[in-house]
Amino acid sequence: PIDLHARCIQDKRRAFFKIILILGAQGRFSEAIRQGLAVLDQLGEPIKRDVTKEDVAVEFRKTEALLREAATKGGGNTSSGGILEQWDISVVNAILAAPVMHDKDKELSLMVMGGLLRSAYQENHHLLTMLMHRSLQ
Repeated sequence: PIDLHARCIQDKRRAFFKIILILGAQGRFSEAIRQGLAVLDQLGEPIKRDVTKEDVAVEFRKTEALLREAATKGGGNTSSGGILEQWDISVVNAILAAPVMHDKDKELSLMVMGGLLRSAYQENHHLLTMLMHRSLQ
């Protein structure tokens, strides 16, 4: 039915996003994750299902570097300690001042990542952490 009624690929992806939410609400977490990761892959945001602690560490460092850069641009001090240890108001301000996103695929990617959080929490905490980091990036 989705193929028959969807006018464009974006419509199909939005339908699959709804399916991901429904599967999660039904407690079919593994299936929701499988569908969601397939949609993310189509959107150019591939995330593997079997995320390891090492994968999370890599994403943590990327996120920390991006937040450090945002804080520096916002006039914050990041000279000592991890940026996440010394949460600075300049980081928050930099995130809030970021330009509005106009890329429909990126918007949908964020929606799908958010929709997967509950299922990932139930199934794979490393995947949950990966989704949160990728959403911030």
